[in-house]
Amino acid sequence: MGRGKIEIKRIENATNRQVTFCKRRGGLVKKAHELAVLCDARVGLIIFSSSGKLFEYANSSMKAILEAYCNLPEAAGSHAFASQIAVSEMTTLRKEIAQLETEKRRMKGEELSVLSIEELQKLENEIDSGLRNVRLRKEKLIAEHIEGLTSKIMELQNEPSSRSQSCYSELLTLTARETEKSGRPEFNDDGQDSESSETLLQLGLNTYHDTQDIAHKNSVLSDNICSSDEGDTQME
Repeated sequence: MGRGKIEIKRIENATNRQVTFCKRRGGLVKKAHELAVLCDARVGLIIFSSSGKLFEYANSSMKAILEAYCNLPEAAGSHAFASQIAVSEMTTLRKEIAQLETEKRRMKGEELSVLSIEELQKLENEIDSGLRNVRLRKEKLIAEHIEGLTSKIMELQNEPSSRSQSCYSELLTLTARETEKSGRPEFNDDGQDSESSETLLQLGLNTYHDTQDIAHKNSVLSDNICSSDEGDTQME
């Protein structure tokens, strides 16, 4: 009873696929060797596995066989076709680069005279969207910076040393400056960015005033302690 016909399709099981590859590769190399010996033919066989591993067979020199193939007129024609494809792809890439360079210059406000009203409107919308993202990112960074400065102020306010008090005052000034930066009015059609800037300014100013009150109380307390120490010294 003969063997059933094997369906030719990809073997899903990786182990079975590797076993079949080894067996079939060996059979193919054997057939290539037999063809070279029986028919006095120059045979070159190149195989790459699914993992990229190279297997090759040549009854003489693989390099000589490949050189003979490349020198054929048909092969020269195939190389010319491949060169044409490469030139076409290069031309397409150059056009894309030129288009991107043009868009870059227009984003900078250059070469606008050739644009229609619709194109100008589209460009304006793109610029507004980009500016909105820049503003949101800037305000986020400033808010994080103010939060960090506020944490440092809260740490330094409990340290009575003169150096800490000096750093404390510097941080208060720096926090006020950052708050002013974050509170600069931004303008757009819906006014959302302006509202967020005003909110950030109000939060920063509240923090600034709170820290100023704490600093004043600490200063008064420090003066009272110093006065008490001087009075004790005079009595002695």
